[in-house]
Amino acid sequence: MGRESRSFVLIISVLALSAVAAAQIRVDVRLVNVIATVTDDHGRYVSNLNAGDFLVEEDGKPQKIAHFSQDRGIPVNVGIVLDTSSSMERKL
Repeated sequence: MGRESRSFVLIISVLALSAVAAAQIRVDVRLVNVIATVTDDHGRYVSNLNAGDFLVEEDGKPQKIAHFSQDRGIPVNVGIVLDTSSSMERKL
């Protein structure tokens, strides 16, 4: 590859990188969803909490909690597996 070709490739590469750097997107966010599951020292779920029981901070500054809800009716998938092989015959 000649000197002119290398210079051309270098210039194209620099232009391509500058185009990628200029393609940043900034979005102003007004509401962020925070999902939390609270447990006590024994691993038991804590219920009956309200917004006053939480402190949300951004960059060290307290933020207002705009909406608070407790989702108690969340669906749960449960699976049961039974070993019915001959090795378990006496235990069933």
